[in-house]
Amino acid sequence: KTISVGNETCQIYCDGDLNIILVGTNTLESTSTYGIYVEGHLTISGTGTINISNAQQGVYVRKNITIKSGNIVANSIQSIGGSIAFENGYAELTGGMIADNGQIAITTGEISAEYISANQIDVADGTINADFKRAECA
Repeated sequence: KTISVGNETCQIYCDGDLNIILVGTNTLESTSTYGIYVEGHLTISGTGTINISNAQQGVYVRKNITIKSGNIVANSIQSIGGSIAFENGYAELTGGMIADNGQIAITTGEISAEYISANQIDVADGTINADFKRAECA
């Protein structure tokens, strides 16, 4: 089912914080503006996979995103009002991982994307495979 949020559409919408626990293989396939749209904080964990296809943007969050584990296949992951903490897992993005007003911190795991963009990018023991990485100078 497609959900309308103003002039936009999405498959999963939450007006507060959202915790997603991935089990098995999960697919969101639609021509919506967003696959997942969260007004608050988003936390993703579990051992499964989520495939978000055909949405203009895969994951769109107004606050912080924490990816504790699991596999995400989408065109993009974007936090417009916070940071992204990628603690473990795998993200395969045909577009980018973007933290508009924060940092991207990768503890472990692997991100494959066309581009990574944030005010600051910290990588502890993870891997970034990207054509373009941008961190703004302070």
